[in-house]
Amino acid sequence: MGRSRSVPRQTPKEWAVRSTLAIGAAWLGYVAITQSLAMAIQSSQLDRAHMLAPHNGFITGRWSRSLSGPDATTADRNQANSASKAALVQDATSVDAVATLGINAQIKGDTTAAQRDFAYSQLLSRRDFQTQIWAIQDAGVRGDIPAAMKHYDIALRTSPEASNLYPALAYAILDP
Repeated sequence: MGRSRSVPRQTPKEWAVRSTLAIGAAWLGYVAITQSLAMAIQSSQLDRAHMLAPHNGFITGRWSRSLSGPDATTADRNQANSASKAALVQDATSVDAVATLGINAQIKGDTTAAQRDFAYSQLLSRRDFQTQIWAIQDAGVRGDIPAAMKHYDIALRTSPEASNLYPALAYAILDP
């Protein structure tokens, strides 16, 4: 009549494998969720995004740029440089990190390092507005009008922020 089915017992080795797989799946889920959340909030809460994903080179690069604003202190710029270098280790294509290093080098008076950093930034992306602005100013200082106009053109075609450049261009037209 009713036979009882016996369920085979799991061996300790099988339990260990299953536990390891469950812990691994939970860890991957945690990492995926924190990375996704960090990417989702980065435009409005960059500090929090960096706290959630400190090893994300894109976010670290953007965070380093935020530390190096016009009102940044020397300590802020040093922290921005450290963050930029960390971002480049995490992601060698972080335009924000390279541009931050370039701006900070220029502020320190190291034009050679700034030129090197901005040349690398230019190779990575022509769409970085800060890089284009620096290139316009650098070409202007060197008296290289064709290069300045080239970077004006790139900036005007790639960035909505570039509409602020029209008054400077209008003034430049008057200067032979």
